[in-house]
Amino acid sequence: MEIILDWIPGLAISFFAVLGLIHFIFGRRSEAMRDFEAAAWIVVCVGAVYLMLNTADNVTHSVFSTAGFSIGEPGEGVLVKSSWDMLSEKAKVFFKAHEYCRQWVLYVDSLRSVLCFTVILSPLSDVIGSATGWSRAWLFAGSWTFLGMYFLAKILCFPGLFSILITFGATLTTVPSLRRVGAWMFALALTYGPALVFLANVTGSALEKAPAPPGVVKYCSGCSSTSVSSYDILKYLVNESENTPEPKEVVYSPDIVINVAGKCADAAYAFAPAIVACVIGVIIAGALSRSIANAIGGTGVGLRF
Repeated sequence: MEIILDWIPGLAISFFAVLGLIHFIFGRRSEAMRDFEAAAWIVVCVGAVYLMLNTADNVTHSVFSTAGFSIGEPGEGVLVKSSWDMLSEKAKVFFKAHEYCRQWVLYVDSLRSVLCFTVILSPLSDVIGSATGWSRAWLFAGSWTFLGMYFLAKILCFPGLFSILITFGATLTTVPSLRRVGAWMFALALTYGPALVFLANVTGSALEKAPAPPGVVKYCSGCSSTSVSSYDILKYLVNESENTPEPKEVVYSPDIVINVAGKCADAAYAFAPAIVACVIGVIIAGALSRSIANAIGGTGVGLRF
């Protein structure tokens, strides 16, 4: 993978070297030394760019391995590039998590509205509302969070964006006069791809643990989709027992309150760590991006909620 457009730093090195030679010939030795130092500094910056790429790869590999996720072997930006290549697929994980949270909130509210139609069952609606209040709040927050992560991943997986950021960012970083422009592009490329893929893996793990809301196909990485019938939903509401009652008996079953509240709580317990991880992860990625850009000598740019 070509990271740096060699002709740009080469042109800058040649310019400063020739300018320094001219100054040296005309006896302006202090200015000549400054030009030679600028040329040497560009060579150092080229090496620093590749060093940062290797460091980013090794850090990415260590973080993913510690969390139990596989991403490949590090080497001169290979993992950074592969993480950006996976963003399009990982965006679907965030959208599926958004769908889970949204459907759980919608289902509980719809169930309560149906129960309110009858005088006898209307108190049951208040019981369900009280039992699911905290879990619906978490799932509502998760719906917004995962939708934001989905759009962020979709924007960053725009075709060719990584190549533009990494190539021009790394190249302009090596030229002193253009470093402020290239630093934030290079830092953005190093941080956000691996960060979003890691957070998508965390979200995918939560999806596999969380109970699917009625009417939504259960998420399974690598599994084929299966349809969900209305009868499956009824079985779900009565704890999937073998002696499933007739549909007309389901709404009168006391199990409906226990199961809906319990399964909604299970979904909230599963998604809560992923919600917190996504919020904190984006903040950390933004802080790292700004820190790297400032360390290089550019203007720090980061995204946050």
